[in-house]
Amino acid sequence: MMALPYVAAFSVTRAFIPEMLKRGSGHIVNISSAASRIVWPGATAYVAARWAMRGFTEALHADLRGTGIVVTFFESGVVETPYWQHNPGSRERVPGIGTFLLRTLTPEEVGEAVVNGIRRRKRLIVLPFMLRVIYALQAIFPWLVRGLIDVTGHRRR
Repeated sequence: MMALPYVAAFSVTRAFIPEMLKRGSGHIVNISSAASRIVWPGATAYVAARWAMRGFTEALHADLRGTGIVVTFFESGVVETPYWQHNPGSRERVPGIGTFLLRTLTPEEVGEAVVNGIRRRKRLIVLPFMLRVIYALQAIFPWLVRGLIDVTGHRRR
């Protein structure tokens, strides 16, 4: 669970940064999910990997400030990909708050949002919009979001 999202991103970034620094330009985009900010039961390894990715991206942004290299972090809700077929039971672990309030995205929507974010040199891209609303609610009323996740989330049997 840590190898692909975090270790791979770290290794690829490490390989390309020296050349980006030499030319004084470049753009790094790290892809993650709402699990980089919100935790839910039944997804411990997944959530830990996403928090690691967010921390890596934030640290990278700080380290590369002023170098001409832009660092972007992309977060989304559920995206309809083969991930779900290769990880049986994972869709059922997504809290109902996410599936009820957030529409499922297509890979094309994600690609378009990332390309637009690169063009606009955005530091953070969050899709769909309602995910930003949930983040705002979590910042103001963390007990409310936690309660909704507890009520609509996975339960150990």
